[in-house]
Amino acid sequence: MAINQGIIGAALGYSKVDLYPFITTARRYFDGRIVLLVYNFIDEETRKFFLECGVETYEISEVIDPKTINVIRFKYLSDIIDKHPEISSLLVVDTRDVVFQDNPFRNYPLFDLEFFSEPARIKDCRSNSEWVMMAYGPDCLSRMGENNIVCAGSTMGSADALSFYFKKMLAELSRLASSGNLFGFYDQVVHNYLIYSGAFRRFRINHTWEGAVATLHHSANLTFDRDGYLLNNDGKGGRCSSIR
Repeated sequence: MAINQGIIGAALGYSKVDLYPFITTARRYFDGRIVLLVYNFIDEETRKFFLECGVETYEISEVIDPKTINVIRFKYLSDIIDKHPEISSLLVVDTRDVVFQDNPFRNYPLFDLEFFSEPARIKDCRSNSEWVMMAYGPDCLSRMGENNIVCAGSTMGSADALSFYFKKMLAELSRLASSGNLFGFYDQVVHNYLIYSGAFRRFRINHTWEGAVATLHHSANLTFDRDGYLLNNDGKGGRCSSIR
């Protein structure tokens, strides 16, 4: 068992039916730690499913507005890392919309932080460009707009680097909140702002079809093998380890 590797993510308000694809495909390829942020009133069927699949939980009683879970989750995910010092490498990932086709830690991480981009520029995505405008204004959009969108739903790295990443995210989110300018989707815009403003060292941005995570929202051409597995690099790079 890869006790020094872990997958962590928020699963607040989700049940067995929501998490079944994520957990069962993860366990098909990964025997390390899986720790999920959940409410402490999850139903018994879901709790039994977690036990059967070796999924650990970090449970909270505070009910969070669904519109802000994307930003509030960082303080709890940071605490999960602090409470599990034995885990040295992690994948922090969304849950309900993610499935696995291989072990995501195969050849990863090689850098302190591994980010995963989408196949579209910030300025070409209506949502992402609007979020940058709302949070940081037109000058920031002009500076960042040519860069590819980096998905905030999947990040890999060492525990120390991810702890630092969470601290930077929480500090910037707090700064925006103090100005009354904070919404749930700002995890994405802050994630991109910090990356492209030089807040991190020793990181790599993995493009879709080249890394451990394939983000499909802006993807146009998909290539599958004869068994139905989605492939990297237009069929030349093997299976995508995880898909969202």
